This record gives sequence, C-alpha cells and structure tokens, in this order.
Amino acid sequence: AGSGAGIYAAGNVAITGNVLITTSSVAGQDGGIIYSGVNVNITGDITATGSEATAGSGAGIYAVGTVTISGDSSFTTSTAGLNGGIIYSESTVDITGDITATGSEATTGSGAGIYATGSVTIDGVLSFTASTAGSGNGGVIYSGDSLSTKKITIDGVTNTGAVVGAIYAKSVDINAGGDTNEFNDILSGGAIVSFQDDVSVSGSSTTFTNVHSTGNGGAIQSKGRVAINGASTFTTVTSGGKGGAIYSQAPNTDQITLNGAATFDTVSASDDGGALYSTGTVVINGIASFESISSTSGNGGSIYAESTITFGSTFSFLQSEATAGNGGAIYTKADLTLNGPSTSSAQFEQCKAKSGGAVYLDSNAKLSTYGTYWSENEATDGNGGAIFTHKLDTSVSSLPGKRD
Repeated sequence: AGSGAGIYAAGNVAITGNVLITTSSVAGQDGGIIYSGVNVNITGDITATGSEATAGSGAGIYAVGTVTISGDSSFTTSTAGLNGGIIYSESTVDITGDITATGSEATTGSGAGIYATGSVTIDGVLSFTASTAGSGNGGVIYSGDSLSTKKITIDGVTNTGAVVGAIYAKSVDINAGGDTNEFNDILSGGAIVSFQDDVSVSGSSTTFTNVHSTGNGGAIQSKGRVAINGASTFTTVTSGGKGGAIYSQAPNTDQITLNGAATFDTVSASDDGGALYSTGTVVINGIASFESISSTSGNGGSIYAESTITFGSTFSFLQSEATAGNGGAIYTKADLTLNGPSTSSAQFEQCKAKSGGAVYLDSNAKLSTYGTYWSENEATDGNGGAIFTHKLDTSVSSLPGKRD
C-alpha cells in the first residue's frame, strides 16, 4: 500500500544500464516502479509493462525533483490513480531518446503520459497510443512550463472528464524536421493547448484527424502566436467555442501563420471562426483550401480575424457557412485584399451567411479584389450575396460567377 514497488529512495536514484520490467509492478501510492524523494537519473533504455500507482501518481516513475532519462523508453499499460500515467515530476523532465507508450492512464487526474510542474524536453520521437485522462489539463502531457519535442504522434485520446488539451503547456515547440506529425482520434479537449505563450509546429507535414474540443480551438488553442511550418491538414475537427481548428489570442497582432499548404475539410466551431479565429492577423503562405466549414452561431464561416488576412498563393472556399452570423467564408475588421494568382485560382463557391455570403467587412474595413471567382454565394437576409462592406471605396474587379 506504499510507494515505489521496485525502488523507493528518500534521496536520489541513479541507474546506469537498461531497465526491464516484464511483470506488473504495483504501488498503492506513488511510483509504480521508482519513487525518489529527490531526483531520478537513468542512463539506459527502459521497457515496462503493467506498472501501476493505484491511488497515487507516476505509475512508472515518481520524483519530487527532476527526471532525466538518456535512452529510449517504452511503456505498455501504465496506470496512475492521480497524475502522470507514466512519469510524475515536481520539477522538470528531460528525455534524450524516443518515448513510446500504449495504454497509459491517469484515472482521475492529468497527464496520462507525463506530468511535470516544470518543463518537459524530449530530444527524440514521442509516440502515444490509446491514452486516457480523467480530469484537469493535458490528456497525454501536462507541463507547468514549456514542452519541446521532435516528431510527435498521438493516436487515440479518451478523456473521461473535462480535460483540456492532449498536450497542455505554457508554450509548445514541436520540430519533426523532415518527418511528419500526427494527431488522431482525440475525442475531447483538443490536441494542443498553450496557456500563456506561443505554439510552433514544424515538419514536412502535420495532420489533425478526428480531433475535438468542447472549448476554443478544436486542434490548437493558444494565448500566444501559432505557427505551423510545413503542410498542415485538418480533417473532421470541431470546437465547442471559437476557432474550429485554431484559436489564437496573442497580445500582439502577429498571430496565426501557416507556412505551407493548408487544407481544412469538415471543420466547425460553435462560435466565431469555423476554422481559424485570431484577434490579430492570419497569414497563409501556401495553397489554402477550405471545404465544408461552418460556424453555427458566430461570424466567419471559415476565418474570423480582427486584423489583416494574407494569402500568399491559391485559395479556395467551398461550402463555407456562418449559419447564424455574418461572413460565410471570411469575417474581418481590417482591410482585405483578394487577388487571384495569374497561374492559379482564387475562389468562393456556395458560401452562405446572414450578411456577406462569402465575405463580411466590419467597421471601416475595405475590400480590394481582382481575378477572384464568385459563384452561388448567398446572404440569407438579402445583404451582400457575395460581399458585405460598410465602405464606399471598395474595389471589386470580378463579378459573381466570373473570373478576370
């Protein structure tokens, strides 16, 4: 009924060599395998199956201080009654190597994989499958400070309570280099939540598939800037608040930047911004495709931005809708320029809203558009089937259903 079923130490724990746990290691309280009153330092690989901290935290490792692992880690079926289904630290967690986990669980707490009050740094690949958290923040990883990792794959997160984010941290930096990042089947809470600073995700591509949140940002919610470097794809992603895919509320104007092709398919938000919500700018420096996107009760069927929206290449909006609001595809409070590239397309088709079936410009914002295709867009209250603006000097050089 105590702590540390394998090793219990009031001081430091240092292990040189590989750690292999092939049968269940069960502690009634904290640290299913190792409990340390100070720091844990392991130089070697860890393989564990069936570790458990029945009524405590850290089914694999519990440390009052830091946890440092130099080697690859593999955990199967790890369960903590409280926080940290695999690792719990009241300081920082530093892993040099890959970490793989299947079936990790924090039954009534946070961080089914890792829970740390300080930063979490992983110099390797992070892969979690079938994770379950009970309540709080961080369905897979909870960090009270920053999270930094290389390639990441999260496949299947089930939260039995009101959990916010599969990843929850002060700031998030994911850099897969030339590899891909994947977030699949996250049933509630969203994929990434940054509660104070920026989110940066890099890789050849990053995909979010079947990801859902009851709050803001179905895939990513950030109180700072959001930058995705490389292609990004959002498929079947929903938010119960603002920003069906991404929500950014940074204290400056430079907020959502997508440096690569961005594809949004079947994405929705209950409030403003069916796909993207920004209290500042939105910049997409690649081919942008929005299809079957909706805001059910707010403005901006696909994009809501309080500052400028910039497209660096082809963009298309097909069947984008603000069901009870304005701007079927775009709602903005800043001047908007929509120029179709000479060798490709810029189009709004079958978009719908109360006013501004495709585009709604609030306040004194004006629109300049050239070479843009408009077709079958609808304003349900009759004001601006394609475009609604308060400014008289708006420049439209293409008519609905025509391309210059």
